[in-house]
Amino acid sequence: MTAAADAFWHGRSVLVTGSSGFLGSWIVRELNHRGATVIGLTRHRPPPAQPPRIPDGVPDRLAAASLDDVDALSAIMRAEAVDTVFHLAAQAITDSAHADPGATLTTNVAGTWTVLDACRRAEKPVRIVVASSDRAYGSGARTPYSESAPLGGADLYGVSKSCADLIAQSYHGAFRLPIGVIRASNVIGGGDLNFSRVVPGTIRAVLSGRRPIIRGDGAAVRDYVYAEDVARAYLSFAERLAEPAVRGQAINIGTGVPTSVLALTRRILAVAGRDDVEPEFQGQGAGARSVHYLDCAKAERLLGWRPAFDLDQALRPTLGWYRDYLAREDLSC
Repeated sequence: MTAAADAFWHGRSVLVTGSSGFLGSWIVRELNHRGATVIGLTRHRPPPAQPPRIPDGVPDRLAAASLDDVDALSAIMRAEAVDTVFHLAAQAITDSAHADPGATLTTNVAGTWTVLDACRRAEKPVRIVVASSDRAYGSGARTPYSESAPLGGADLYGVSKSCADLIAQSYHGAFRLPIGVIRASNVIGGGDLNFSRVVPGTIRAVLSGRRPIIRGDGAAVRDYVYAEDVARAYLSFAERLAEPAVRGQAINIGTGVPTSVLALTRRILAVAGRDDVEPEFQGQGAGARSVHYLDCAKAERLLGWRPAFDLDQALRPTLGWYRDYLAREDLSC
């Protein structure tokens, strides 16, 4: 964090959709530390009381509106004199996406159009960073995926992110809105309460004295990046959106380091001091090795961004967060 970055954000009115979610909480935290005024979007009137996922990751205030109500969103942006929008609200859990395809497409696709159209109607130019995903690439391109690879999500969630990604780019092209798109790899860190994912699930098993379960043979390869690094990338992108070479771009955010699920599980066990434990394999083997990671050279070239945390440096505070959370919530069993 630099004095210039603090000065840029100090006093700016920033709307964050998905502010109570995993990555949204980290972005709110970063904005709070830099002196922004953060408005979180909620569907509920009044919003349900809930403890913050991340310390300091709570908006200054909440504004209630449905993600599909463009008039309500426009009214919030006028009333709050919103300067920047981080659009993260989405159905991000694959199993839930398949269980309710209509709700997933409404939230991830139509919700993106609604937010962008509210920005288009704004009385002053609004900087917008839209959350896409490495899943938008599908599985057909050569790894590591660069931003020039074609989009083509391989499942319902991936397709919804491909669509949102393309809609964001089309709004920049049609209306010259200062929009950027971030395609992040697998984000890890405290606050992720989806225990079907490998990091939260493995940590919960280890802290409760159970063997972690690996579905398949553990050979699938992914790119794991720390949430604090990703939050910094979002802010850095927004800061540069006035520049012609930056606005309208899609940028990969990850470490560029391929790590198998088995290797990640063993790293978690080692960081937890339980490298004597062997994971349990369940289900069929993966067959052909699934490899999915990102080329992040563009982020360094355009934004000067690179990850500050390697995998072990990310896992240590992540493990600490879950230790505190599970002890507090008594969810370890």
